[in-house]
Amino acid sequence: MNNRYTPFGYCIRDGKTMVVSSEAEVITKIYSLYLSGESLKTIAALLTYEKVEFLPDRWNWNKNRIVRILDDTRYMGTERYASIISADVFQQAQEMKLSRNTQTGHDRTKVIHLRQSSVP
Repeated sequence: MNNRYTPFGYCIRDGKTMVVSSEAEVITKIYSLYLSGESLKTIAALLTYEKVEFLPDRWNWNKNRIVRILDDTRYMGTERYASIISADVFQQAQEMKLSRNTQTGHDRTKVIHLRQSSVP
């Protein structure tokens, strides 16, 4: 199984991290779709339908893969990675994600504790 060591959107060429333009377009598309109101599931389904590869011969996108891209600060640019999205776009996505979170009022630690204590 191949593992991806560089984030989607980048590659290592001659020892330097470079932007892969076709993948960078997908990243900007993900942010654009998300900020226009599309769900993680819808974005994943669209990329899967379009057979956008995230690894060679692998194009089954899921919500977790999309959210990892939305959460990855490297896409704003770092010492090693060139910027693909602006800090403003990244911040807007984080705010939207927080506003869409319906699980903020649940204390999962109590539920987990109750389940564990009920097991003989």
